[in-house]
Amino acid sequence: MISVVICSVKKVLAQQVKANIDKTIGVPWEAIIIDNTNPSRAIAQVYNEGAGMAQFPIVCFAHEDITFETTGWGEKLLNHFDTDPGLGMIGVAGSNYKSKTLSGWMTFIQSCDRCNILHLDAAGKITKLYFDQPPAKSLKYVVTLDGVFLSTRREILANIHFDEKMLKGFHVYDLDISYRISRQYRVAVCFDIEIIHYTEGGDFGNSWVDYTLEWHKKYSGQLPVAIDPGIKKEYEYRVKHFWLNRLRSERISFRRRLRWIRHSKVIVHVSLWPHLLLFLLFKPIGKLRNKSQ
Repeated sequence: MISVVICSVKKVLAQQVKANIDKTIGVPWEAIIIDNTNPSRAIAQVYNEGAGMAQFPIVCFAHEDITFETTGWGEKLLNHFDTDPGLGMIGVAGSNYKSKTLSGWMTFIQSCDRCNILHLDAAGKITKLYFDQPPAKSLKYVVTLDGVFLSTRREILANIHFDEKMLKGFHVYDLDISYRISRQYRVAVCFDIEIIHYTEGGDFGNSWVDYTLEWHKKYSGQLPVAIDPGIKKEYEYRVKHFWLNRLRSERISFRRRLRWIRHSKVIVHVSLWPHLLLFLLFKPIGKLRNKSQ
């Protein structure tokens, strides 16, 4: 009843999560594990291939560095989709606001972000991350989702594909498809399925800037978008402030930093100028990725 697609770069991790799903899902399922090591392809392309192979009506896309802590999580997932025919996608982290500012799904605004992920750090400590208090209801509606876990209906994937033409790497695929599905269906973060993610953070370097810029150019006429129509004007400023500081220590070339500033219109906010200077002058330790690009 559920197809689970995994883009794998470490066979041992894929086998571990497959065994974990077998023990916890609680419903008939199939594993679609696609080796993405030789050659390495864009995750959007791999996920489209996996979606085309899926036999069951609900299709999940999961990272291989996770484990499911909730027994019977498949039943909960199916119940959510069965209860609401207008529900198009479910994840475990996302936001109810997508800004014009070049950014990922996270705003770091408490009233916007929704997160239900357990992280295991190097010391073996498990931390539960919430950007909002756990709600009374098990679903909170959003407009974007994080790609650690995405689930949707196979019939939706027949018409809305991962954008492998624009997104050639491993970035923005989750923001893109969740946003596009949210324009036609409801998208939600669920709080009744517990997942441990063993890799916190991500690479927000040159490649991320390039693909994020292309995505925002394509959809700039539609942004910002929010679940709540009473959108607050100060949200854009707060998103700029957060991402300006979040990206400061990333391995991003000076040219790309200038592009991010220009397209995010940071310079119009005088109060952000000190942060802008730090963003431009900060030199990360280590060689820049994609330096030749």
